[in-house]
Amino acid sequence: MAAKYGGLIKWIWNKVNHFDYDKYWKMREYVCKSRGGVKAYYYLYKVKKIDSYHNASLGTHLNFKCAEFKNRPILPHGLNGIIISNEVSMGSNCTIYHQVTIGGGVGGAPTIGDNVLFGAGAKVIGRWTMQEFNKRVA
Repeated sequence: MAAKYGGLIKWIWNKVNHFDYDKYWKMREYVCKSRGGVKAYYYLYKVKKIDSYHNASLGTHLNFKCAEFKNRPILPHGLNGIIISNEVSMGSNCTIYHQVTIGGGVGGAPTIGDNVLFGAGAKVIGRWTMQEFNKRVA
C-alpha cells in the first residue's frame, strides 16, 4: 500500500507496518543478483528477518535460484503470511493479498502470467501455467 503513496502517509505506514516496501525489494534484488560478499549476506539477513517477522518468504536465496518477478508485485496487506517458492516465475502487475501460498510440487512450480490477482488465502501448488489453468476452468 505504501508504495503507492509518498510523504507522510508512506512514513506512517512504514512505522506501523514495520515493512518498507522499497527497501525490502532493493535488498532482495541485490541478493538475487549477487554471488556472495559481505553486503549480500547482510541484505539476506535483513530480508530473512523481515520475512520471519511477517511469517513470509518470497523465495529469496543466495547462490540458489530466486523466485523471479517481472515487476514488483502489489502487496496491499504487506508481506503477511505470503509464501512463494524459489522456483516460481511471476509476470508483471500481479496483486497478492495476505496468506497466499504459491509453491512447487510434483514436476515444478507455477508460472504466473501478467495481471493476476491472488485473493486472501489462495493456494497454488505444483507446475501450472495460465494456459493450463484456463483450459481446466473453461
